[in-house]
Amino acid sequence: MDAEEFAKRALVAFVAIGTVSLVFLGSSPRIARASDEDGRETSSSSGDELQIVLEVPLLSPFFSDTPVAIVNEEPITVSDLTRQIASTHARRTEGATLARKDYARLLERLVTAKLIVEEARNIGFDELPALRSQVETFSRDLLVQSVVGPELESVEADPEEVLDLYKELSREFLIATLNFEAEEDALDFEREYETRGDFAELSARYVAEKKAKGEIDGAQYMKLKDLLPNIAEKAYGMKPGELSGIFRAADGFLIFYIEDVRFYEDEGVREEARQKVVERDRKKRGQAYVDLLIEKHATLDERLLESLDFEREEKGLLWNRRSEPVDFKKFLDDTRVLATVHDFEPPEITVADLARNLEERQFHGIENAVEKRTLNKKKWPILREMLFLKAAVVEARERGKDADPDYLRAVQDYEEALLFEAFMAKVIAPDVVISEAELRAYYEEHVAEFSSPRMFRMKNLRFYALDDAKSAANQLRKRADFAWVSANSGGQVDREEKRSLNFDAGLLSATALPEALREMTEGAREGDVVLYSPPDDFHYVIRIEKVFPAAPEAYEGTRETIARKLFDAKAKDLVAEWSRKLAEAYETRVFVRGLGEL
Repeated sequence: MDAEEFAKRALVAFVAIGTVSLVFLGSSPRIARASDEDGRETSSSSGDELQIVLEVPLLSPFFSDTPVAIVNEEPITVSDLTRQIASTHARRTEGATLARKDYARLLERLVTAKLIVEEARNIGFDELPALRSQVETFSRDLLVQSVVGPELESVEADPEEVLDLYKELSREFLIATLNFEAEEDALDFEREYETRGDFAELSARYVAEKKAKGEIDGAQYMKLKDLLPNIAEKAYGMKPGELSGIFRAADGFLIFYIEDVRFYEDEGVREEARQKVVERDRKKRGQAYVDLLIEKHATLDERLLESLDFEREEKGLLWNRRSEPVDFKKFLDDTRVLATVHDFEPPEITVADLARNLEERQFHGIENAVEKRTLNKKKWPILREMLFLKAAVVEARERGKDADPDYLRAVQDYEEALLFEAFMAKVIAPDVVISEAELRAYYEEHVAEFSSPRMFRMKNLRFYALDDAKSAANQLRKRADFAWVSANSGGQVDREEKRSLNFDAGLLSATALPEALREMTEGAREGDVVLYSPPDDFHYVIRIEKVFPAAPEAYEGTRETIARKLFDAKAKDLVAEWSRKLAEAYETRVFVRGLGEL
């Protein structure tokens, strides 16, 4: 079961055991009416507020936008709460349960986050250029995906094309290989094969002359997926009777020969073929859709684009013209309009815009790209991408995708997450101070956390009957030779028995032992013998060969881990303190009841 499915089931189970009660308050000078135990209406003065208690099923779409709390007039809705619960369940392993009291903590966490986000806005973090750029990029990508995604998801693989590719991929090659220490010998073999064409005769002679290694009759069928990538790529296009080129191997040089090709059935390979066909067709559909959107929403000055040379420029008089590397900086100030995307703001894409994009993508510097003359071939692909991103946004807006509730909520959630991170980085983190003394004190108090566990080297014998195991254990305790006891004790479990445990496979950590055995070996010393009989299993006679005591890790190796622990703890306390202060500064009201009772 995947995380999403588990989260859904967890929520269904949660809703099945109860609903939450929401209390809504409204200003009213009238007297609120309630019913007494006999059902008769009674009057009571409730001050200026009327209370209405409403039972709300958490997954009901009719109540998803109902507020469970309000922070500075910003609502936290039923939907926000259920998504927080689902997210918490998804992070837990299957079978784990969330304590009922934690549901109230989840709401408290949402309120704290909303308070901090409101304060971050008040400080002005939402106007930071870097944050605004991140939000704009995120929202743009969502809009692009909203129109491109459905277009690509509808692509289905042609069964005939899948079958053809499947037949190509599901082949086994009967391959014979020769390894050469010297490249000259490999080259000689290749030349002789081209002349004589008899692989068996040539390989036998080269092996006999010790110029190559490889059994003459050592060919074996190999699947493409089992070959090294470079070998598989070469073998894919080969036919029986063909010789590969020379490949560099770890210990020299390698040549292989295809003796035969056959097909095999493999549903995994069939699915791989389907995926490859779908991926190829999606790419083709995507490219066509990009061109369609650009044609629909943009106008391009093709003549200007063609005239742009980002690599060389001509200088001098007609009779003395010379070509030299271009001064790329001049393009960064070129305001000529290269393309226009209608209904987008700003609509123009200038030469300077394209030049900046080109420059940003040169990891080794723009001067290096100019020298290597790699820019001109990139100008149209990059401009095409720029046009597409803007045209796709226009298309999405025309379809009303920018007003979709899921889109708006996703953008809001993303921005609030960035604001929370900014507050933590700029307000909380600077106030977290950790001294060296605190780090060392934590280390001294928790040294067990940073110690390696006891380790054992063991030998064991396995028996079907308890009496046989006791007999062998008694002999070993009397210092009998382990090998002698092993050879002369009856009733032992076959060593190939896969159901049995094995305690003689190298070093074993005490923490890796079954709990009962861990307790039995707590104070064990070298030479001790333990009889371990777990329920519904065999009987194990274990001799402790070597004991390696627990050893603490040096402080220097744990310092960073401790610092993170202390930072997180102090930051958490500071967040709680800020939450209390902000709750007084911003009007905060919680309407939900009963979370701790579910």
